[in-house]
Amino acid sequence: MAKTLLQNYLDWNDPGNLGKNLKSFIDILGDFYFTAPSIFFADHHAKSNSNTYMYRFTLNPSLRSLVYDPPEYPGKVGADHGDELPFVFGYPLLEEGLTPDASQVDKELSYDMIRYWTNFARFGIEMVSCKGAQNWKEQMRSLRIHQKAHVKVGEGLVDVYTNIPYAKPPVGELRFQHPELPEPWQGIRDGTVTPPACIQPISPEVSLLQDLTDVSEDCLYLRIHAPREENKTDLLPVLVFIDGKDFRHADGVHLDLSNLAAFGKMVVVTLNYRLGSLGFFSTGLNTDVTGNYGLGDIISALTWVQKNIANFGGDPERVTLGGQESGAISAHILLFVPQSEGLFHQMLSFGGSALQPSAVDYIEGRLEKVKTFIEDVGCPTLPYQAMMTCLYSKPAHVFATQNLTHMPDVNFGPVIDRVFITDDMTKLAEDKGSIMWTLCLATTKTT
Repeated sequence: MAKTLLQNYLDWNDPGNLGKNLKSFIDILGDFYFTAPSIFFADHHAKSNSNTYMYRFTLNPSLRSLVYDPPEYPGKVGADHGDELPFVFGYPLLEEGLTPDASQVDKELSYDMIRYWTNFARFGIEMVSCKGAQNWKEQMRSLRIHQKAHVKVGEGLVDVYTNIPYAKPPVGELRFQHPELPEPWQGIRDGTVTPPACIQPISPEVSLLQDLTDVSEDCLYLRIHAPREENKTDLLPVLVFIDGKDFRHADGVHLDLSNLAAFGKMVVVTLNYRLGSLGFFSTGLNTDVTGNYGLGDIISALTWVQKNIANFGGDPERVTLGGQESGAISAHILLFVPQSEGLFHQMLSFGGSALQPSAVDYIEGRLEKVKTFIEDVGCPTLPYQAMMTCLYSKPAHVFATQNLTHMPDVNFGPVIDRVFITDDMTKLAEDKGSIMWTLCLATTKTT
């Protein structure tokens, strides 16, 4: 099998070419971790007689100032995870900010991508029926680019609310617990304040791509982009977008999607959710520390949207759930979570699949896997109550500074807890009767 794979991917006519071999290595990893699982997921979904669409993005990036170029292989890596996102988000349309040198081709592609996504969110139609969709190829790099520039959206206006709590702060005794309803506030809440991101490591890789300096355990907030329209009579479609990387990095409330909302004429919601150990710590014991708190946060945010989005001009009957990388994994998982039924109606995802290796772990035996982590934060592993008392007492920043490179068995992500995730994801995906949503998946391909 290994020999066959190598024969398929490597250029045996020029085995010493470092650039070509690097591309082949990227292709193998990309197909193994992302493309093949996405195809399998789409195949299982299609067997349920649900509308299922998939596209591949292959255009080599032209806006290279935002992309890391290996010096030995400059400009040849091709499309990476989420490379179309800046086009979907309308960044080339900004008059200043991230992409001041965007070409007219970049701008036209951005308009097209926004239109395709909006048509899917509005009608659930097959995207390739859109004019020009045969040229739907993509560029650029990654969701974790959070720009702070003021966005001009042509003649349209977008109201942005950045300080909306959808759950109680998960602090104190609510740490390692599923979210609870937020407390009501008195008077008018300031919707211009940007709350902190959830606790997460501030690594050089991430800090280069996003202005993330403020993190807190009190982080469960929404950001809403609502187009302002005069004489509006009909409610607009809604896109709830989940960003994320490895369930360790995400910052939805700083993600400005004003252009997508304005040009696409839809309400766009982003959100913070708990990450890493604070979002997914579990022991595998018969206790209330079962993990998947981050998934519970997303469900709570979707519940809030169903109850309140009409007040912002959004239609709760037309909610599309979107996600990239670990956000896409979360979206896939929620297709099978009983608690998410009725909270969204179709899904757009790219760069991640619930069927990819290590996306979901078994809860059995978790305590043994997380012992090194528990000891790393300075807590005992026995007796159980002393361990939990210690973990509850630790300051939140401790959970952001743990270096997991020496803990290869620790995967702080979704687990099969028999409550939210009731079985192995492959088995759930094979259950044809369990999914009936319109689905679109996307992958990228190096060129």
